[in-house]
Amino acid sequence: MKSFYLAKRKLQLVPAAIILLGLTISTKISAQTVTTFDAPGAGTGPNQGTSALDIDASGTTIGFFRDANNVRHGFSRSKNGTFTIFDAPGAGTAGFQGTRAYATNSSGSITGYFTDSSNVAHGYVRSNQGVITVFDAPGAGTGAGQGTFPFNSPNLINPDGAITGYYVDSTGAWHGFSRDRN
Repeated sequence: MKSFYLAKRKLQLVPAAIILLGLTISTKISAQTVTTFDAPGAGTGPNQGTSALDIDASGTTIGFFRDANNVRHGFSRSKNGTFTIFDAPGAGTAGFQGTRAYATNSSGSITGYFTDSSNVAHGYVRSNQGVITVFDAPGAGTGAGQGTFPFNSPNLINPDGAITGYYVDSTGAWHGFSRDRN
């Protein structure tokens, strides 16, 4: 009786196995392409290197890298692998200072922030022609660790060029901001 029960149980599993096999065979297998890259001039030490942070519809990737001296520089990398390296005007040149690119939009504008030689943050927007406009939110502090931070989200800049982020005032309190394209 026991062997009859086990045989019946095994037969009940056959339809489920056939269905799973059919689904496995009919599932389209997609090939993936993963392209790795390092920005020219990126350092190779601990906490150095390339950070790719956003990509637009054309395949252009933006981000920043830390060089061998831990200075940050913004970059744009086209789909074909051509790099454009940029630094915002006034960006500091000491370790842990410099330019960070965080987001791009469909018109090719890039936004982020840079840290100056006093370690104060300032926002910027870079046009698709390479013109960089620096901005500070009203009320942003001017001490080390303070300032304007369009920071850490691919939704920082919309197709119309409006930018969001936060700023840190002179007391260390955080506040949101929205900047229109003008």
